[in-house]
This record gives sequence, structure tokens and C-alpha cells, in this order.
Amino acid sequence: MLRTSALTIALLSFSGLAHAHFAWLERGQDGATQAYFGEWADDLRETQEGPLKILASAKVTQNGKPLEATRHDDHFAFASQGDADVRLEQVFVRNDTRVLFNAKSGRQETQGASPLELVPTQTGGDTFTLLFEGKPLGETEVVVFGPPKWSKTLRTDAKGQVQVPTPWAGQYVIETSHGVEGSGKEGDKPYAKSRYVSTTTFTVNK
Repeated sequence: MLRTSALTIALLSFSGLAHAHFAWLERGQDGATQAYFGEWADDLRETQEGPLKILASAKVTQNGKPLEATRHDDHFAFASQGDADVRLEQVFVRNDTRVLFNAKSGRQETQGASPLELVPTQTGGDTFTLLFEGKPLGETEVVVFGPPKWSKTLRTDAKGQVQVPTPWAGQYVIETSHGVEGSGKEGDKPYAKSRYVSTTTFTVNK
């Protein structure tokens, strides 16, 4: 009941936010992972008193195994280890839209595991294939955010591929989304359409 109430409050807060808000993951030098919600380019990280609650019931995994969350004021922390990618998934219904957040930290794995995901064509590479339900998604907008709060909008080609520029050392976040018409139910909540929002975070060492 507490989790449901928290999510309801978060959805009410989220209803007034711009589409620029998304979930993303960051990894520290100790290998641990932090999950944030807000606007990376503006250094806006929502807190537990506001929309961050939307991630309270998110599923976070590494190597297919669930990771337990530790709550902090502006993020959730997870005791990930090693180089394997870490993934977050959260689904909720807002108004008539089912929203599916997918966030990934790393570019080690060349096979997709989430409904909407940018997958490197080779481990650690800068060329990615955007997959939706396992199939390449062409002609789709992708936004790259770089270390000096720089951003660049790109589009995948007909094969769903995009080459991401990484001119600086530091952290990069790639964000993309995809809308699908079609009604259904998520639990007991009906929806008329779905919106998938995906981010991929990785660090470049120069």
C-alpha cells in the first residue's frame, strides 16, 4: 500500500513535467550504480519528496540478477560489480499513456534485453543499433549528451544504426523514445497508447 501511494504521488508530480525528464544510471569507480530521474543536461536530479518516487519500484538487474535498492535523497543506489551492463526498467500509466522507462549503464553487451535499447555493434564501440522489440528501428531521433553539457541530435539510419561522437573524456548519456498506438491494460489500469523512453550511459577515457 505504501509503495502504491508513493507512486500515485509521484505520478501527480510527474504530470506537470516536460518530456525532457528521463531516468538514467551512473556508475562510480567502486562499481556501484546510482539511478536518477530528471534532466541530465541541466543537472536536475529529482528527490524522494517529488517525482523520484516514480523509480521506487523499478526493476534493476545485472547479468539477469535483481539488485536491491538503497534509498538516498536524490537517487537510488545499487551494489553492482564488475563490467557487465546494469539495466533499469519501470512501467506506469499516466493519463491514457503507458510509459516504459529503460535505462542502461555500460556498452559491454551486444545483444538487447529491453523493449527499446541502443546496443553497441561491438563491445565498447561508438556505433549503436537501436532495437525495438528485438528489431532495428530506423529513422528515429537520438539525443547525445556529453561531458561539457553539450548535446547533439542524431537520427538512426534505415538499418537502425547511429554513430555517436565522443570528442571528450567523461560521461555520455544517449536518450531516445518511441511511441506506439494501441490500447491495453497495465495491471488494472487501461491505456490507449504506449511511450518507450530509453537511455544509455557510458564513460569515455581519453
